[in-house]
Amino acid sequence: MKFKIFQMFDLELEIAGGKKEDFSIVGLLNESVSFKTKYLLQRVLKKIAEEKEQFIASEKALFESLGAVEKDGNLVIENTLEDGSPNPAIKKLIEEKTQLMNVEVDAGDLDFKIEDFDFKSESTYPIFMFLAFD
Repeated sequence: MKFKIFQMFDLELEIAGGKKEDFSIVGLLNESVSFKTKYLLQRVLKKIAEEKEQFIASEKALFESLGAVEKDGNLVIENTLEDGSPNPAIKKLIEEKTQLMNVEVDAGDLDFKIEDFDFKSESTYPIFMFLAFD
């Protein structure tokens, strides 16, 4: 199963469950699936945890390399320079972060079968289903 960094956060939510904006997702781990399927899902979550740690470190390094300053616990790059002109670091940030978000991650060859997910649910799992059965 492969996913891109930009899909990672929603994929984690679909597997583990939780809230996003104004709605809750049950999470595939909380659905009526076999223990084998739950095991494989846990492997995906482990890979996501590793990738999130690396992503956060890389994102912080990117911000720092572009001269970000800490404000209220966040790294910030001003949109404009002192003279009022656009800050060229913003364009560089967008380019670099876009490249980072499109990095592909391989969670390994996982043997998911569509019949493993034959259950009724209030939640939907579009990212997982797209990635697992592409």
